[in-house]
Amino acid sequence: MALNLFTFLVLIGAAYWDIRKAKVKNWYAVSALVLGGFLVAFLEGWVPLGYGLLTSLAALALGLIFISIGIMGAGDMKLLVACAICWTPETLLATVAWSFVWGALLGVIRAALAGHLVELWKNTLGLLYKPWRGDHTTYGQIPFTVAILMGWLSVTLPTLYRD
Repeated sequence: MALNLFTFLVLIGAAYWDIRKAKVKNWYAVSALVLGGFLVAFLEGWVPLGYGLLTSLAALALGLIFISIGIMGAGDMKLLVACAICWTPETLLATVAWSFVWGALLGVIRAALAGHLVELWKNTLGLLYKPWRGDHTTYGQIPFTVAILMGWLSVTLPTLYRD
């Protein structure tokens, strides 16, 4: 429970910075990684810390792939790496999957609020009929840390009160 609370606080703080400044600071991500590592070692032991480090490395690998194809930014990757030290690999993969669902939903909401829903629909349909050549129009970026927070909550909340 303490690791879930820690993760929640880290994600809330990162979402705050991402919404306000569109950036996750390096010191924030590194501090979260180090403090999370200490918490895992103290609360769970050395073996779970080793698994957490491997999960963080997996998050780094996933993040580098996602950055290279333009799905997420480096701050989002740093956040995933920092939080993953407290997670299992299953939690990481499920959080990433749910984050994409929430990111898509937040993107549609943002496009609708900006009055670009019809253009978004046309562009989405256009992807089905012709290959993407990299000349796409963006209607603003979403703070993806919010999607990561919502993705993690989607994975974690249903498991909190299991028997």
